[in-house]
Amino acid sequence: TLNLTVADAVAALTALAMVVWPLRHLADVRDRHKAYAVAAGKLEKLLAAPRMAAPPKSAPAEDGPALRIEEVDIEGKIRSEVAVSRGQLRRLSGPAGCGKSRLLLIAAGFEAAPKGTSVEVLGTAPEALSSGHILYLGQHTPTLKGTLRREATLGIGRKADDDEIMAAFERADLTGLVDRLGGLSGQVAEGRRNLSARENVGLHLVRGLLARPDLALVDADEIGLDDKALAHLIDHLAETGASALIVTEQPETALRLGAPVVLTERAEVPRQAA
Repeated sequence: TLNLTVADAVAALTALAMVVWPLRHLADVRDRHKAYAVAAGKLEKLLAAPRMAAPPKSAPAEDGPALRIEEVDIEGKIRSEVAVSRGQLRRLSGPAGCGKSRLLLIAAGFEAAPKGTSVEVLGTAPEALSSGHILYLGQHTPTLKGTLRREATLGIGRKADDDEIMAAFERADLTGLVDRLGGLSGQVAEGRRNLSARENVGLHLVRGLLARPDLALVDADEIGLDDKALAHLIDHLAETGASALIVTEQPETALRLGAPVVLTERAEVPRQAA
C-alpha cells in the first residue's frame, strides 16, 4: 500500500481524472474523424456514379395499363412483356436471382431500365410521376432518421392525420412500438437501428396501409411480409382501387392472387445508366 492520506488519495484521483478526461475526448474526436472519412468516401463514390436523367413531371394517362414493361431483359432474356391492368393485383414469381427485385426497382423509377427495355407506369415514365402515384415497399424503401410519424408516411404522397396513422399501427399490431418510442413524435434512429426485425417489417405494412397509390410494387418476401400482413395490405389496395405487383411465395397470398407473372432464364446482363 501507498499509505496515502485521504486528502492525498482524493488529490491523486482528481489528477488522474484530469488526465483521462481529455484522452477520452481525443479518442471520441478520432472516432468521429474516421466516421467522417468513411462517409466522405461514400459520398464521393455516389456523386461520381452515373445518374439517371430526370424527365419533367407529367400526369398519369387516363387509359392504358397500370404497368407495362416491354422487351424485358432484367437479368437475361426473360419474357417479351410484363403488364398489370388498372385495378389488377398480380404476383411476380420466379427462381432466386432471376431479377424480380430489380424489376420492381425499375418499375418504381429507382433504377434505369436496361437498354432496349421500355417501361411505362400509368402511361408515362415512372420517374416522371409525382410522389404518391407509385408505392414501393422493399429493401430499398426510403427511410430517414426522424419521428415515427414521418417514417410511417414517408413517400406516400398524402397527409394522414394522427388518428389515421394510429389506426394503421393498430391494424399492423404495432401499438407497442408507438408506446415504446413515446408516441408518434418518438424518434426512429438512422437506418431504423432502434427497431426490432418484427417492428421493421410492421412499419412497411403501416406505410402501405396509409398510402393511396395507383400502383403498388411490393417485394414482400424480401422484407418479410407474411400471409397475415399481406392479407391486410391486399384488402387495403383492393378497397382503394390500386393496381399491384407483389413478389411473394406465401401460400395463401399466392392462391389469392392467382396465376403469376413468371420470370425465368437467368443470365448476366450489364446494368445500364440513363
